[in-house]
Amino acid sequence: MSGNRDLLVQTAERLFCDLDKNATPPKEVWRRICEAGFPLLLAPEADGGFAGDWRDACAVLRLAGFHDLQASLADALIAGQADASQASASFLGALTRAALISGALDRTLQMSLDYANNRIQFGKPIARFQVIQHALACFAEEAAAVNCAVQAAATATDAGDGEFEIACAKLRANAAAGIAHATAHQVHGAIGFTREYPLHRWTRRLLTWSCEFGTERHWSDFLGRYIAARGPQNLWLDLTWRSDRSAPGGSAA
Repeated sequence: MSGNRDLLVQTAERLFCDLDKNATPPKEVWRRICEAGFPLLLAPEADGGFAGDWRDACAVLRLAGFHDLQASLADALIAGQADASQASASFLGALTRAALISGALDRTLQMSLDYANNRIQFGKPIARFQVIQHALACFAEEAAAVNCAVQAAATATDAGDGEFEIACAKLRANAAAGIAHATAHQVHGAIGFTREYPLHRWTRRLLTWSCEFGTERHWSDFLGRYIAARGPQNLWLDLTWRSDRSAPGGSAA
């Protein structure tokens, strides 16, 4: 479905944005998502689905994270997909959470930038202070890195061999979630902890999703065992081959 990905993302953006703005009750959110057919995104056309791939799914999940939707959609996409993608449900769960984290990172970064540019202190926006600029630049770097890692993991999963990339993406997303949580609240100060200000909706999601389907220690252990089993002489070759395979026009052979 990659040729229709732009249309898919536009449809998801309109639906999720409307649900976000209207603070729709969770049951109504799920009903409208099901009506739009998103739980069938990965299902074959013969079964009434979209016949999408994991790159399509991660694009939609990134938007779901951006708009603070619950993980029900992610769990629905995992169901029945383990055999088709040659990856276990635990790995696919990690991929979905990494994609959700990617969207939540985008949203908390946007909120932090907006606040820093509008909060006046000592006669100028706090975004003019170098320490704030440095923190936000590091935040943006983390968000971009997670997005790249998720895209690489989705591409590898579609190729039928994505466990290594998924482990890397989830590990990277978990690490970024902690940095983003701390930075966003440091930039916002006390207002970021209030119930009335919405920042906590996304920072709490970041902490929750980073704990689901494997912590940093879990995925670090997995990658360490994987690399040790392959041998140090294969590390660089594996990294370059897998990266080339994920690039546009790359070969999966």
